[in-house]
Parts: sequence; structure tokens; C-alpha cells
Amino acid sequence: MDFYSFGVASPPLPSPERAGSPNLLLHGADIQILWQSWCDALVLQKATPDSAPQAHYLGTGLTTAQAEHAKRIAISDSTALFFGEALHRGLRCIVTRVKPSITLFAAELELELEQENESSVPETETLPLQFDFAIDHIKFSSSDDSIIVMVRNASQGRVFHFDSPDLFRKWLRDSNTSPPHVATNFPAEEWVQVVENATTLTALASSGRVFTWTYDARYPKCLGRPVDAESPADCPSPVPYLSEIKIVKIASGGYMTAAVSEDGELFLWGQACPGTQNELTVLKDGEAKAASAKKELFIRDLGMDPYLPPPPVTYTPWSPWTASKWHRDVAIMRRDGKLPPHPEDPRQAGSSGDEDDQDEFVKCVRLNLAVPNINVTDVAIGFGHILVATCTEQHSSRMRAIYAAGQNDKGQLGLAQNLEYGMDALPEFAENFEKLASFQNSTLVSYQGKTMAQMRCVGWSSLVVIKKDPSAYSQTDPARDLILDGQSGQAQVDWENWCVL
Repeated sequence: MDFYSFGVASPPLPSPERAGSPNLLLHGADIQILWQSWCDALVLQKATPDSAPQAHYLGTGLTTAQAEHAKRIAISDSTALFFGEALHRGLRCIVTRVKPSITLFAAELELELEQENESSVPETETLPLQFDFAIDHIKFSSSDDSIIVMVRNASQGRVFHFDSPDLFRKWLRDSNTSPPHVATNFPAEEWVQVVENATTLTALASSGRVFTWTYDARYPKCLGRPVDAESPADCPSPVPYLSEIKIVKIASGGYMTAAVSEDGELFLWGQACPGTQNELTVLKDGEAKAASAKKELFIRDLGMDPYLPPPPVTYTPWSPWTASKWHRDVAIMRRDGKLPPHPEDPRQAGSSGDEDDQDEFVKCVRLNLAVPNINVTDVAIGFGHILVATCTEQHSSRMRAIYAAGQNDKGQLGLAQNLEYGMDALPEFAENFEKLASFQNSTLVSYQGKTMAQMRCVGWSSLVVIKKDPSAYSQTDPARDLILDGQSGQAQVDWENWCVL
């Protein structure tokens, strides 16, 4: 597997480098991203198929002792759940399942207050979970004034609300003396995934149903559903538009949430981050959306367009690089009226390529107008940006690609290898989804014969793990030698001083 990142690295340099191209960070037989925030990440890696797993803590959110404790849990319990603040203090606690317990990591501010007030907040505290329910999710507020805990047993689910981390600790130590406030009850569905963004929590049930709720009613679009007496904003309630669709994956970040169906369809709802001047085309309303659709370029996949005119001599010698440039230049001339429209462009009939029956809240996303049957396999959302992994069957072959859209002021979309851009001309915002040239047949990242193992976006960075055939690993693998010590298999990356923004 190969582990790539794009975005901005930290600690910040005098002139921060915008990593608009994927950077290879780690190579191994198996890599899992267990936790990621703006300031830290926890990664589990096996250098070879037969080697013992190693845990790497990247960043500065935890103290050295806390980081070592987190790494030990990551290695010993493959079912552990990791919770924290993606845009604030990073990893805050770990819930283990093998021996039910919770480990709390005191934040730097808590430790400082402890010294001033002579209170007893340990740097690391592990408490047994002796309840008749399972913890599904823990949400920490960025202001540290509340903690929300989702729990479930065989008959009912509950959302507990604590007004401070101290009350949460007291409840864990003795649930009888410090009962929590029960914010709401909900059916005892088995949650297979719970995600959150700046305003909204979203849960995916084993049945494929999607539930959303929020404690901040200022952004109704982020719920993806109407609010009424039967489905209040602060109670986990199903999203009506997805009620007849089985969802298999959800992702959330910033002010957007996405869902992938078992048929490979992508659904998106929400809005751009407050203060952002742009909006994704698919989330726009009315005339603004239609205008953006008309500006979108129509480009068929390379080597498959019978309507492409012959290139002039200025595009020789012919290469994948010049071919890609000619495809795009022709699309620009067609858009600007200098060439006749492409015969297969669906907008010739006056359509923008979007469905006419789009829901008020949830939008079905068309990633590429030229390829009608794209199957989405994964999705990740950061603070205003989104990555989508796809797999398409064409001419008895399987073609994989990664699309990106949204905020790109820190290079988090990975568009630097797209021919129309240079590092000095990267767009601050991509309104429409663009296929990443870095993950096609380029020399930077060979994506042929590989699949997406994991994709994570948080804050202003993106992490991607690509699967590779295990038989390809050897002691002489050049990529492996760049990252690993060929003798010991120990990671040579400066993990302690690396984190993502």
C-alpha cells in the first residue's frame, strides 16, 4: 500500500509550501488511518505481510506519554474507536471493545488548570465501561463546554449531554452519582458509522438508512431534511429522500455531508463554509446553478473521443501530456463557441446534465457528464473540500479515478498535476468536480491495477491510501527504500514533527 497526502504540512515554514501534488509518506504491506485531525493523526502500518504492526502518531496534539499510550492501544485492539476534535485539539479519547474501557487524554489547558487549582485531572486515565450499553460516538465541542455521547443497548438508543469534560469524567467514574442529561431517545438501530461536521451529526444504520440531527439550527441545509414536530432538528431522524435507497458509506466535514449508495451513486447536501465566496455547482440554486453548468467543460476520457479534431503541429511530439492538453483546449474552444459543440454533450438539448427532480436538500451528483455510469466507491470531506473515488467499467476494462471539488486555497484538492494549472495558478475553489491527473496514468502516481483502500479529508488536508498487490513488495522496491529502512523495516519519516493542516 502507498500512503499519500496533499495540503499544507506543519510545522509552518517561513513560506508555507502548498502541497498541491500528492506526496508519498509511507509504503507497506498494510496501512490503516485510525484517526486524523488538523493537528495529529494515528496510523497503523505493517512494513511486510509477515511483520508485526507498528503504530505511528503524527503531530503535536498529545504529549509524548499520551502518544505512546495511544499507539499501544492501536496495536493491541483492532476494534478500538478514536474520538476527538478534528479542527481543535485532536485526539481526545479511545474506546476499546476487547476489554470494554475508555481512555481519556487531558488537553494541555486541562493540565494547566489542574496545576493552578490543584485538581486531580490525570494526563491519561483509563476507566472500565461497566454499563449495559455500547458507546457509538463521542462529540467534543470546540469550546470545550459540552460533550455529547451516543449510546445504545438491545432495546433503545440514547444521546447523553454533559456540560463539561469534568462532568463526563465523574459520570464514567460513578454513573449513579453523576447521571447525565438525556438529550433524546431514538430507536435501537445498529449504527455502522457515525460522522460529524461543524453543525450536524449523521448516522448510518445497518439497514442502510441515514439519520441526521443538530443542536445548531442556523444552517438548515446541513440537515438534509425538513424539520417538523415528528422530526425535530435535535433528534436523530431519517433523511426522507434516501428512505428507499440503501446507503453503504457516509462522510461529513465543514458544512457538507455525503452518502454513497450500494449502486455507486453519490448524494450530497449542505453548503459552503460561512465566509466562502464560492459554492459547489451541485449545491447552488436556480439561475446561478444553470450558469455554472454552461461554463463546465465537456471532456471525454482520453483516447475515446471520435469527435476530437486533429491537433496542429504545435502539439507535437505527441505524448499523453500533449494529448491531455489538446483535449482540454478543444473543450474550451467548444465552450466559447469557437468550435461546434460536442455531439455527445447532453447540454445540447438545453439540459445542464442534472436531474430535474432533485430534492430540496439532497442532491444526486453527476461527476462527469461524458461518462454516464460512474460507480462511486469512496468519499471524504474536509473543511469545504471533497474527494470522490470511482470505478467505471468501460470496454471490458475497469477504470479507476479520483475526483475533487471545493476549497483549494491550501492545495488540498491535489490539482497541481492537472495540465491547465501550475503551482502559481491553482484555483482557490473548484465549483465542479475535476478528475485528478495525479492518479491517472502519470509518472507521479501509477493508479493502474490499484484500488482505493482509504481516503480521509479533514481541515485543509487530504490523506489517501492506495492498495497494491502484496506480491510486489521486495527489499529492492525503490519506493519502499525511499520510506523504509531496508534492513529493519522501521519508518524513516520524522513522525514527531509532521502533521497535516
